[in-house]
Amino acid sequence: MSASGLLSFCGSIPVLAGLIVVAPTARADAPDILAGRGVQITGYGLWEPDDKPAVAHFAPGSVEGVLRSYGGSRLVLETSEVCAHLHTRIGIFFRLEPSVAQTWWDVTVWGDHPELVTTDGRHETRAEWEWWAGRNESMAGLSMDKPYQVLPGLWTLSLVHDGEVVARKSFHVSVHCDAPIS
Repeated sequence: MSASGLLSFCGSIPVLAGLIVVAPTARADAPDILAGRGVQITGYGLWEPDDKPAVAHFAPGSVEGVLRSYGGSRLVLETSEVCAHLHTRIGIFFRLEPSVAQTWWDVTVWGDHPELVTTDGRHETRAEWEWWAGRNESMAGLSMDKPYQVLPGLWTLSLVHDGEVVARKSFHVSVHCDAPIS
């Protein structure tokens, strides 16, 4: 659950915290980067939680050295055009490319979105949280769980490693649609 109660950030499942506002350092409308910089996006679009048990993965940066999160989400529809309503979830599935010598990387996830105003009056345009990429598939996503989060416009998920955007995928979100896809 996010610290501000704003967006639910899902780095596989369980939901991660960490909504903060920062001045963008990369344009949200920049071209997608699906592979070639060490991380490969293996799927993107609408996702939902599933009932698979969480799998423990070694994660040296975590308190216990283990991250129990992968296995709690599945891709429902690969798309970058989204008709959103309450509880729409967009995300990217990713892994390290075979050419990368390491078995895992720490990554920062940026979730850039249209400006929204929280119930306490704050203006937000970016969610940011720490995550990881490994040889096994991982996932990072955003869930529009509050009415003020369901906004049309460009939503972009970026993975940043050592200060460089290594993967990026944008979603064009509409909210007044005849046949919602979510």
